[in-house]
Amino acid sequence: MAATGRRLGAWTTLLLMGCMNGPEARSDALGASTASTEFWEHWGDGRAEINGYSVIQPRYGSLRSGVAVHVYVTETMRHDKRVKTDGPTDDAFPVMKLNATLDFQTGIYDYSVMTSTFVPLSGETPRGIPTKVSFSMQEWCGITHAEMKAEHAFGKPARQLSLSNHHYFDRKTVTDGTLVVPENGVVADALPIVVRGLAGSFAPPQTRRPVVVAPRLYDIHTQDMAWAWRKATLVGHTETRTTVVPAGAFDTRTIEVDLSGALIYRYEVERAPPYRIIAWDGPEGERGELTGTLRTEYWNQQHPEHEALRTELGLPLPSWPALDE
Repeated sequence: MAATGRRLGAWTTLLLMGCMNGPEARSDALGASTASTEFWEHWGDGRAEINGYSVIQPRYGSLRSGVAVHVYVTETMRHDKRVKTDGPTDDAFPVMKLNATLDFQTGIYDYSVMTSTFVPLSGETPRGIPTKVSFSMQEWCGITHAEMKAEHAFGKPARQLSLSNHHYFDRKTVTDGTLVVPENGVVADALPIVVRGLAGSFAPPQTRRPVVVAPRLYDIHTQDMAWAWRKATLVGHTETRTTVVPAGAFDTRTIEVDLSGALIYRYEVERAPPYRIIAWDGPEGERGELTGTLRTEYWNQQHPEHEALRTELGLPLPSWPALDE
């Protein structure tokens, strides 16, 4: 990952020039998913931003306590395989990757959820449309996984999304399918990237506009929601408020998505760069609050002594006995 970050930093000027002439122009309500010079000055250094959260997660009619980790990092991805590049390739394009993990217990057994969202930074999709979303959920009943891809060729805008689901239950509502990409579409798994302004501009949105939203893959598989566009309103409030969370007190402003009152996502976004998500609210009482943050090359920190870094994220340390060395 560090090598990828260095390549991204070196490619910054080339990418910004390429964005002007590459993808076909579209009149997307949210604009194209390009990245600014200011963005690369912060995110082109090869490091990831890791944010720990304490969460309240609804499941089976009750609220559960748990932890979440959001990892943001820039990478390069191949168009043909839609995977991270391991070396030079002619069809590489830059993305902002968000790995969001969620862990909580339901009675005797636990849930472990991870969603990886990849939003292009080269103007090939509207900023609310990822090139890929991968989802997996493990619990004692079984494993569920799904993958969404935006169908677009190298340097061409996305016109269609495809979804492939694999569920251990026989659920007719969770089916594979395709969706046409509308001008004002937002895939909900990309909302943390959108509300932070990490694609299209290095600042959160400050307007009120109609959008259509496709639900998170987690919500599709836990709430039996259909994979479809729903009319909504994206509201970026300009007022400053103080949000107090375990990590401290922060000046924030509220950005929310209202799906006609049926499903609301609300984010308290840091007022100053890098516009971290300090807290969020989701459907049915879902809540996340920042417990700590790091900017680091975490993939180089896998030794036992690095476990102490979890305290900076507000995450629990391992509870099992340490091995004698």
